Amino acid sequence: MSSLSKHLGEPQPMEINGDQILIKPLTMEYMPDLMKIMKSFRGDPNNPQGAFENLGDEGLNALTKVINATLQKSFPDETDEIREQFGLKYLFPLIDKIFEINLDLENVKEDAKTKILERLKKAQEARDASQIPKVESS
Repeated sequence: MSSLSKHLGEPQPMEINGDQILIKPLTMEYMPDLMKIMKSFRGDPNNPQGAFENLGDEGLNALTKVINATLQKSFPDETDEIREQFGLKYLFPLIDKIFEINLDLENVKEDAKTKILERLKKAQEARDASQIPKVESS
C-alpha cells in the first residue's frame, strides 16, 4: 500500500429500505463540483426549502454530476435510467453519504459542518413529510 492510498476513502455502506449498498468515493476531478454544492448550502437551517435557494443552475448541475458519477462508479452494471431514478429518489441521503466519503469533514470548522449536515437533514425531513398522504376529513 502506498503512503497516499492508505488515506483514501473506502467504499462505505449505506442502508436504503433495509438493504445495504456500497457507495464508492470519487476522484479529485469532482472537487470543484463538491465545493459548488457546499457553497450552495448556506442560509437558515430551519428553512428546509432554503437549502436549495442558493443552488442555482451551476449548483444543480454540480449536484447532478456528483450523484451521477458516484452511482456510475458504485453501480456500473445498472442502466443509466435506473441510476438516474435512484439518484432522484434518494438525493438527500446520497449527497450526505457522498460528502462523508469524499471530504475530510473533520478538518472543516465544526459550525460549518454542523450547518451543512443540519440543512441536509431538514431538507430530507421536509421531503419525507411532503410524501405522507394527507387524510381529508369528511
